[in-house]
This record gives sequence, C-alpha cells and structure tokens, in this order.
Amino acid sequence: IDSCAAPGNKTTHLAAVMKGHQPEQGAAKQTIFAFERDPKRAQTLEKMVRIAGSRGTTKIGLGQDFLEVDPQAEAYADVGALLLDPSCSGSGIVGRDSMPELHLPEVSGPGGSKGKTKGTKPDVKKRKREEKDEAKQVMVDDDGNAVEIQSEQELQKRLNSLAGFQLTLLLHAMRFPSAKKITYSTCSIHAEENEGVVMKALESKIAKERGWRVLVREKQVRGMKEWPVRGLPEACGGDKKAAEACIRTYKGDGYGVMGFFVAAFERDGDVDMVEEDGPYVRDDEGKIIRDLTGMPVLKSTGEPVSLAEDDDEPAQEKGEEQSQEENEDDSDSSEDSEDEEEWGGFD
Repeated sequence: IDSCAAPGNKTTHLAAVMKGHQPEQGAAKQTIFAFERDPKRAQTLEKMVRIAGSRGTTKIGLGQDFLEVDPQAEAYADVGALLLDPSCSGSGIVGRDSMPELHLPEVSGPGGSKGKTKGTKPDVKKRKREEKDEAKQVMVDDDGNAVEIQSEQELQKRLNSLAGFQLTLLLHAMRFPSAKKITYSTCSIHAEENEGVVMKALESKIAKERGWRVLVREKQVRGMKEWPVRGLPEACGGDKKAAEACIRTYKGDGYGVMGFFVAAFERDGDVDMVEEDGPYVRDDEGKIIRDLTGMPVLKSTGEPVSLAEDDDEPAQEKGEEQSQEENEDDSDSSEDSEDEEEWGGFD
C-alpha cells in the first residue's frame, strides 16, 4: 500500500521494484494499492502510473482517504508492506530562492550593438511591498499549500497538527493484519514530524500488541546503513539506538540532498504474542473489535472467530451416530422379520 500516493513517483518506483522481483510461477499476483484523497492530485497519480506502464499492477483509490480504508477488509488481507509519505511542513524542500539565478544572453542589435531596453523608473512601492512580504514567514508544505506563520507559537501549533495527523496515519498502518514492514518518511527537518512521531508510535498500544519495532541500523540495506547522518538522540528521549535507526538529510550539508527523514518499522508476523487483554484485537479505548455478526477479531489472523468447524464436527458425529442407530434399527428389524418367518406358531 502507498497510503499518500500522489503525484506518483514512489508508486511507480514501487512498481519497478516489484517488476524486478517477480515471484515464481504459480505464486500469488503482486499488487500495489495506491490511495490519494485529493481528487485533483489523484488524477495526476493516475497519469503517472499510466505513463510508467504499471497500471496492470496498481489499483488506484481515486479520491479515497487511506484512513477510511478498513484494515480487516478481505481485499487487504495479504498486504505485507506499507509506504507512508504523508503531508508535512515541507521544511526540507529546496525553495526557489535557493536555486541559482539564471541570466539569459543579451541579443545583439543591428551593427553588432547589443540591444538596450528602454529605461524604466524603479517601482518604489513594489519594492517596499516585496520587502514587507519577505518579512513574513510563509510555510509551504509538500502539497504546495502556503501557510503564513507570524510567531513561534503558530509554527509550533502547525507542527503539532501535522504530527498528530502523521501519527494517526502510522498507527492505522500498523493495524493491517498481515503487514510486517512499514516505511515512514517526510521532507521535513522538524523533530516533531520525524523522531517525535516514531517514538510515539513505538509507545502506542497497537505497536506493543502487534510487536512493531523500529528497523535498527544493523538490519538496514547497505546504502541506508552506511549513510552518516542519523536521527537526533535528544528527540528520541535519549534512546541512541532508536536515533541511529532514523535517517536524516539536510539541504546544504555537502551531500547534495535536500532536507529529508526516513525510518522503517518491522514485526514478526509468525510470532504469537500473549497479551494481558487476551487474544482479540482491541481499539484505542481497549474495546474488542467485532465483525458485523458480533464475532471478535483474532490478533493472530486478523480474522473474526469462526465456529463453523466446531459446529461441523458435532453435527457430523451426530449424523454418524444417527446413521449407526438407524443401521442398528434396520438390523434389529431384519432379525425380527427373520424370526417372524421362522416362527411356526403353536400346534
């Protein structure tokens, strides 16, 4: 699942990776579920997927919010990995002001002389207006939405709001029954959206119940393991191992990248955990989650409890007993019939 898929760069990259790792003949077909709640951005996603030629392996949820997707739905029963790249502050994106200024060559006029533009008076009002606008801090998120920030309090409020949404998304991903891998990334440099979200997710009830843990540096692929810039220990509550598991990049740090953050989560799906609250899936309030018929959902399988097999055995045994009794009755009846034929009566 690509939970926040537009414009589609990561979605099509996933498709390319899957194409290079096709399963053996006879294995289940691999599918990417791509969700994008914004209808306009979803159209861009669909176009990107079509151009990449991965429409056959990608199912797009046009205008569908990932948070409204039911993890227990049969369609997602085999989802093993999720990619989360949610909306963020975009504070790590290299802005246009950081791009080099380009100068077009002057066009030579008649006789080889360079053309000159007519002199114009400087627009004093425009310059003052631009200076005033530059004094205001404007946060442009990764979706291109501009939010004017006039104080540190407003910035913190904005970051807390984004972090709350990001955490909700991550916890929702942890509920998919067959999921064993989750990748979480942002193009933000703020700890609230990065290490803060990771640590809160690890401390959550759902993460502890289902055995989710951060993918430590030693288990990461070579390129990520050897990347020198890691997470902030102070943002991880002093947990150096958790900080080492996180990867950071900064614009202008000499590595030729922009501001970015990524962390991965893993769990062992074949390990049956014993929790204090029993074998059933519970919501954030501790209530047992049930299906439409009222049956509780098992943590081990993600499926509701089924009594069909238990009911069939007694029914089968009962049927066998009844059949045996009928056979015995038939046998007794046959013997009685034979006795009646042999009995000659009194003289």
